[in-house]
Order: sequence, then C-alpha cells, then structure tokens
Amino acid sequence: LLGTMGVSNGELVPYAAADIWELHRENATVRDALSIQMWYRNDSSVQLTLPGCDSECPLSTFNAIIAPLTINSTEQLDQMCSSASPFIGTYFLPFLLYFVSWL
Repeated sequence: LLGTMGVSNGELVPYAAADIWELHRENATVRDALSIQMWYRNDSSVQLTLPGCDSECPLSTFNAIIAPLTINSTEQLDQMCSSASPFIGTYFLPFLLYFVSWL
C-alpha cells in the first residue's frame, strides 16, 4: 500500500505496524474543505506525505493522485487479473482491492 502510493521507505513493514488515514473537515458547511492525513505507526507515529501534497492533502488532490490506481469496473478487474504482469499481482492489485473497499 505504501509503496503503491509512493511513500514507502523500501523496508518490510513489521508485524503490528499500522497505516492510519484521518479524514478532516476544516469547515462543516463546505464539502471541499475535506482533507486527508496519513500516518504510519510502529514504535512511534510518523506523518506521511503523499507526493504532490502537503501534510494535509485536500481530498480532491488525493482523489486525483489515486485515480490512476483505482478499478472502476469488473471488466478492468478481469483484465488486470488475467495479465501476466508481476507488478499487478504484487503491488497494484492488493492496493486497489483494499482502497476500493474503503470507498
């Protein structure tokens, strides 16, 4: 997940570590005031910054960053699953399945 989003340090994630995503609303009446903060917790919490974002990533920017990583139809899923690419099975597909279930 972290590698797919471009925020991994390349090391294996230890058992019981966590990715924490916080959805913040700066103004209760403005829908565009939503932002996401990402944290990695192991022995201590470290705030993660997506490429192209600040520490608080506006939801619209976050959606634009992950749009190429999302599956929008069962046809796309079938096409990806039938691909022989090791990238799809190792990095791309697990992230997409996790994230689509989150939406």
